[in-house]
Parts: sequence; structure tokens; C-alpha cells
Amino acid sequence: MRKLLPLLALLATAAAGCGGNPGPTPGGALTPAQQAARVKLIKTNQGLNDLELAHLCPAIYPKDALDSKRAKHYGYDGKKITIKAFTQVQLALATSARCGTPIPLAQPAPVAPATKKTAK
Repeated sequence: MRKLLPLLALLATAAAGCGGNPGPTPGGALTPAQQAARVKLIKTNQGLNDLELAHLCPAIYPKDALDSKRAKHYGYDGKKITIKAFTQVQLALATSARCGTPIPLAQPAPVAPATKKTAK
């Protein structure tokens, strides 16, 4: 019985970890319609490179994907922005896919302010 109790606790923890996921977007999991909208957004914008798509739909990329200091890590160091602006259709698709606010192409991604570390 003593060996069974830790095993049951471990299995319960593992099962709880396999439960619902809050989703990649703040506010919870995507609805099937939003998921379909993201797929449509990506498929209809195959001409965009990753850097441009990350500007259009920042929610599907890591937060630091557009940080110029991390460009090489993500393989964006050789990528260039080749379009001037997003179309109204692209922006509407991004809205329906819960992409967050698109980042204008002429601007770098906003960088979170550095936190000060206190000396001990």
C-alpha cells in the first residue's frame, strides 16, 4: 500500500498535466473558428516570409521572435521585409484569427523594459 500511494500521486499529477491548455493566446484556447482562421491566414499569405508573418500575427510566434538581438537564433538574420504594408484583407484575417495587434512593418517589435536586479 505504501508503494501504491506515491505511484497514484505521480499518475494523478501526470494526468493533470495532460489536461486543457490555456492556448497560445491570452484569454484561453482558440475556438475552432479562430484556429481555422489562423490556418487560412497562413495559407493565404504563403508569399510572406516568417519575419513579415510575425509582424502580421505576433501571437503565433515567440514574444522575442522580432527582437533584433534574437534574429539569428530564429533564423531571421538573412530575412528582409519585402512588402510596404499589409492589406485590409490581411488585417481582417489577422483579427479573426486572434493574432494580437499587428506590428507595423517599418517598426521593430516593442521590447519589454529590462528589470533591475537588486544586489544582495
